[in-house]
Amino acid sequence: MAAAADELSGLECGLSHFSAVDLSGRPRLEDGENLAGDYPAVALVLGERDDAGQGHLYISSTRVIWLKDGQPDQGYFATFPTITMHAISQEPQPCIYAQLEPCGSNSQDEESGEEEELYPEIRFIPSDANTLQDIFENLCQCAALNPDPVDEDDSDGGEFFYNEDEVLNGVGAENRAALLDHFDAMLDDSDQHELEELTGEDPDRFADPEDDDEEGVPDAVHPSS
Repeated sequence: MAAAADELSGLECGLSHFSAVDLSGRPRLEDGENLAGDYPAVALVLGERDDAGQGHLYISSTRVIWLKDGQPDQGYFATFPTITMHAISQEPQPCIYAQLEPCGSNSQDEESGEEEELYPEIRFIPSDANTLQDIFENLCQCAALNPDPVDEDDSDGGEFFYNEDEVLNGVGAENRAALLDHFDAMLDDSDQHELEELTGEDPDRFADPEDDDEEGVPDAVHPSS
């Protein structure tokens, strides 16, 4: 467990310790938080190889909670805004792969010399691979309930990257349309934010110039029949 604890130090941006359990060993939910699904016998892997052990995975309307078997007060949780991407993966075995928000430490690209943000990785590996579909769909539905907050100080207007085939892998038709609408709305909000920044206090800055009403110059030209 020491190795997993070392790995956690790099995940602190999105993954936090969880110990709020009731007498039955289940997580105590906050006011307004609803349980969407719970899955026993799910292993948690931090990073590429540090196995935190077997546990119980809970998906609520606001976060993902994992409690270690036999030690339910030794668990972790991540709120949905801190989960930047999740998908069904088959490598190295069937699992839910997720990336968390980048931490403060960056790496430097050897070719460009530019710093790259590090996205911590976690994997939920259920003993029963048949539950992957249900886990993924619950993650998608609850993530849609928790859109990223708009950062007004972000000059880029916020940005995200996803592979549609990968992220929507396994999503039913009823959820696919809702997710795509959610992604489109995020893009529309970003575009509107950038336009407002460009126009500033002059909304007509990029408006088409009006035609000069010069004598002998028709206002419009209609094609002959």
